[in-house]
Amino acid sequence: MIQIKQTEKGQEVLRVLFNVYYTESFKFVLEGLEND
Repeated sequence: MIQIKQTEKGQEVLRVLFNVYYTESFKFVLEGLEND
């Protein structure tokens, strides 16, 4: 397996992934509220 080193680039990748994940989840919640 490839080990992900704790580098600035690695941290940036994780940050982007989490931002996308939470943004999509937030959109999903908003759409659910609007549909009620």
